[in-house]
Amino acid sequence: MKGRWVVAPRLRGHVELRPLLLLLAALAPAALAALHVANVADGAHDPGVARALGLDAQPWGALDAAVASLLAALPVGTLAARAAMGGALVLAIAGAMLCAVAGRLLGTCAESPRISSAVAVIAAACAVLGPPWQLEGASPGGSALGAVLALAPVALLSGADQEGARPPWRLAVLALSLAIGHDALAGLCGLVACAALVATGPNARQRLAVAWWSEWRALVACAVAGLAPLVVALARTRMAGGSIADALLGVAASERGVSTTGRPWPLVQHDLGLVLGALAVGGGVLALLVRPARALGAGLVVGMVAGLACGWVGAAMGPARFGAPVLAGLACACVLALRECFEAF
Repeated sequence: MKGRWVVAPRLRGHVELRPLLLLLAALAPAALAALHVANVADGAHDPGVARALGLDAQPWGALDAAVASLLAALPVGTLAARAAMGGALVLAIAGAMLCAVAGRLLGTCAESPRISSAVAVIAAACAVLGPPWQLEGASPGGSALGAVLALAPVALLSGADQEGARPPWRLAVLALSLAIGHDALAGLCGLVACAALVATGPNARQRLAVAWWSEWRALVACAVAGLAPLVVALARTRMAGGSIADALLGVAASERGVSTTGRPWPLVQHDLGLVLGALAVGGGVLALLVRPARALGAGLVVGMVAGLACGWVGAAMGPARFGAPVLAGLACACVLALRECFEAF
């Protein structure tokens, strides 16, 4: 009891400050994206606009229509503008989620809760306030939702290797299945990131084995439920007279407008920046060397590498479009880079 009363006053300010910073991490990107929403989307997002407004049956990106309908009843602007406002809400979720992941990663390397919370907000802001995330978040049918779905399983399992943790395996499987069904490349990036997180964390491996043997039926049910939107979208595509095989081959990565694909170096140079890129590499190395941060650090490193490498298989890398795995890779890089800055500080 004595230790409890000694520790509580030191943490009281952190408990009060953290929700405010989390709210700031969510509201800032959403407000900025809402200011960028236009009544007419640019031509590079035409397939996404048609998909989000339900004008064209497409198998991939099936959840875009659900997000676009969130604010469809508002008497403001055109249907395309209201559909894009749903993307601003997605950016709010992304900001809060990245802030939570960065805070957990920073909490494993030093005992400075107030500073780590502020740095976590900065890490989230570096990602979701940047041009790639803002461009996709302010466009109907943009790839921000796919990136959030790819990052969600990593966020849910970010504390899976910590002592006494109870990872939400069911939610993680559901989110991962939704990501795969929404954007195949983004879902695969989330899958390899989660695999790296669990593989490098002995406690996480043990808990996953226990969860599988005790509730494998529920996990399978979550996986099937996550693929339901893709199945419905495929059925709509078939009813519209389209070919299922051709639809499945038309992965969302092909929506790139006049954007480039291939080597990630130009993207790192122009959108991430050489300094932030170097800090991301250093932060990844440090995270892998620190035992408490190794599992989450491995997941973020693999997510960054896999996301940026998707440019070689067709993911858009700017300037007109950015693919969902590319956005996820940039977000992981920003979190790792601010981890390096925090360690230096």
